[in-house]
Amino acid sequence: MDTILQLDQNILLFIQEHLRMEALNPIVIAITNLGNTGIVWIVLSIVLLFPKKTRRAGLLSLLALLGSLCVTNFLLKNYV
Repeated sequence: MDTILQLDQNILLFIQEHLRMEALNPIVIAITNLGNTGIVWIVLSIVLLFPKKTRRAGLLSLLALLGSLCVTNFLLKNYV
């Protein structure tokens, strides 16, 4: 396990020292923040509702999002 951890640290240091580009920071931060509010999944689900071929997938996706919202916000947050 120590060997794997050491290899992981070496790879991370290599990336930080040689592959970092300050110009890409705003782009990477924006991509990272896309998932914070779930807006990507909501928009994708709504887009899937328009074509008849993918309407069922869009509806199921929206129902899954709504179900997870209810479970996490109304049950788990109050329980924890």
